Amino acid sequence: MKRRRMLASFLMLLLAGLLCAGALAADTGTKGDCGRAAKYELDTKGTLTITGSGRMDNYSASTPAPWKSFAGSIKKVEFKGSVTSVGSCAFEGCTSLTAVTLRPSVNRISADAFADCTKLTDIDFSDGVTFIDDRAFAGCRALEEITIPASVNDLGSKVFKDCVKLYSAQFAGVPATIGDCMFEGCVELTFAEIPVGFTSIPDSFFRDCTYLAIVTIPESVTTIEEDAFLNCERLAVVDYLGSEEQWKTITIKSGNTALEGAAINYNADMNADDAASYVWRAYSVILGREGEGAGVLHWMEELENGASAGEIIAEFFRSDEYASRGFSNEETVKRCYQAMLGREPDAAETANWAAMLADGFSTTKLVSEFTASEEFAAICAAAGLNPGSIELGPRDQNSSITRFVQRCYAVALGREADEDGLNEWCAHLLTQDQTPERVAFGFVFSPEAQRRVEERELYVKMLYNLMLDRLADADGLKNWVSALESYERSYGTDQGRQEIYKLFAASEEFGLMLKNFGF
Repeated sequence: MKRRRMLASFLMLLLAGLLCAGALAADTGTKGDCGRAAKYELDTKGTLTITGSGRMDNYSASTPAPWKSFAGSIKKVEFKGSVTSVGSCAFEGCTSLTAVTLRPSVNRISADAFADCTKLTDIDFSDGVTFIDDRAFAGCRALEEITIPASVNDLGSKVFKDCVKLYSAQFAGVPATIGDCMFEGCVELTFAEIPVGFTSIPDSFFRDCTYLAIVTIPESVTTIEEDAFLNCERLAVVDYLGSEEQWKTITIKSGNTALEGAAINYNADMNADDAASYVWRAYSVILGREGEGAGVLHWMEELENGASAGEIIAEFFRSDEYASRGFSNEETVKRCYQAMLGREPDAAETANWAAMLADGFSTTKLVSEFTASEEFAAICAAAGLNPGSIELGPRDQNSSITRFVQRCYAVALGREADEDGLNEWCAHLLTQDQTPERVAFGFVFSPEAQRRVEERELYVKMLYNLMLDRLADADGLKNWVSALESYERSYGTDQGRQEIYKLFAASEEFGLMLKNFGF
């Protein structure tokens, strides 16, 4: 018995030791040192925090970062304290990493620091970053846009190579040194703007950017190095900020045949009148972003093949992306002016068109009015575009009808009209297969409306508002409620309410209101 108790105790101690060892093993690597005075810690939500001061250690394939074994669990990296660098290969291959927040103390992002972070979409640079070394973000396949801070003085090679979703890359300043192959393989990069101050576009800078459509080059550029635009087969427009004579002095080395097929806009500005600039404005002004490669080229080709310039703008305004922004009517009007006429509206213009939208007209109606204007026709003529025309749905064909139906939605249902319903009711009135009285009847006796006015007094108040365009006076309300109660006793609730409706519909006031609506 003694031996059995001793053996049981021994096994319990052994098991406890294994459990403790397992617990320690589970914690190993989730926090520790990553520099002489820098530390790291990973929390349970996947945020790796770098604290302390000084430089981070540099890592490599043979000397991986201490968090390498759980790199797939890191979702966010935050720098705190006064750490001055991101070590080489520090977060390479962290395939779950989506966001990085740097501190002003960080002045260097070392080679391959975030390479192959395939889900990285958000980089919050600090103004202190001075050096971004080779391949720092290469292979970040989910990265869509980036702005390189003005503080960056030294930009290495292949920094954004194979960032296949990158469609917008901007320089806030001009680095003193800049490496080659910067955007090689960034197939979605559509617009590129070389900052004023660059004297050279390096080797293979835009190589294999197969959707690059428009590039802006300043007059400061004197050399375009080999293969800078190799395989940029869709390059359509070069906006050159200098003169034709200045362009002829640029040394363009081999591998840049894409430039030969592009249209060169000398002394260009971004408001140039051409298909490329028109599409650029549509994305920038209406959606507030630069376009992705396939989308930009699609619309450019449509315009060049004679598609309606107005209809293309209407498509942008009808998009789910625009609807999701929740812009006001006034903001929509301003964006329409900027996109189609290249100018800001005055206060009266804004108020006039915003009121039209408030009455129930769609953005398609707004665009159609601009499309038919002489001002837009002149802009299209200068750009070689077809202004075209826009087919309008029922809701956009008659202002009186649209306002009447919109009012039925607001008063009877207490909400804004839905697109399909508004078109359907307007169509009934346009084709005259239903009278205004029958349309109003359809709203009043819909289950949605009747649920809102189950009490007799509420029902009568709705009829006053909807059919007489006024609030009920005290005596009138009392008399109609009494009449309704009597009719309901005689005919039942539904028929009794319909009888009261008929009396309102036959009134002189209702006839006058319809006349004011143009019926």
